[in-house]
Amino acid sequence: MCTAFWDEYALRDRLGNTKEFNSDFGLDWRCPERSCPLHHVMRKIFSHTLTGVGILLIVFVLLGCRERVSYTPSEEIGVKSDSLEKSGLSLDKLERVDSVDCQPCDINSLADFEKKIDTCSKRDAVAFFCLFDRDCANSVEFSEFSNELLFVFLQKKPQLFVEALNDLSSQDKLYVILEELESPIHDGFDIDAIINSLEQVVVAPPLNDLKGKIVKALKIALSKSR
Repeated sequence: MCTAFWDEYALRDRLGNTKEFNSDFGLDWRCPERSCPLHHVMRKIFSHTLTGVGILLIVFVLLGCRERVSYTPSEEIGVKSDSLEKSGLSLDKLERVDSVDCQPCDINSLADFEKKIDTCSKRDAVAFFCLFDRDCANSVEFSEFSNELLFVFLQKKPQLFVEALNDLSSQDKLYVILEELESPIHDGFDIDAIINSLEQVVVAPPLNDLKGKIVKALKIALSKSR
């Protein structure tokens, strides 16, 4: 095959020692004197083959990057939503109550909460927790009523109890409530049953620590009654 190409090359070579040759690939290259064009043709084919492979690799990398970039936080939220639904939770229940208006140690507010304890909202529960304060110890009537209502609420709605307590902005009030749980006002509550009920409640992972603190406070109360 090299000989077949040689005649044409020799004819062109009469015009000079070297001459530009336009290949079918659309690129210019030069043949040195008395060299075989087939060698150069094969070299160009090999060069273009490598270039084609390189382009394919670049395309694959770019497509991979595009797939990663197209992943949006909304997809992640969708995954989390599915996980919550499988756990029996919903995003609505996890909406945070930022703030509530309350007057600490107000016994009338306790009475209002007692009336709607079976149908109370998360905001109602947070407002109830807001009533607790260290200064309330000076009011015997409020202390006894609030302590009893605290256990009744926990017994009736353990999941809402945890979720609402998590939204309480004051850490000091949180500690006051945990201390109240350590010391029930009377022995009329089945602490064992409350603990078992609370341990079966499924809450969002960030609330598990708070749930554990409540269980710990109840176990302290249980140990005092024995």
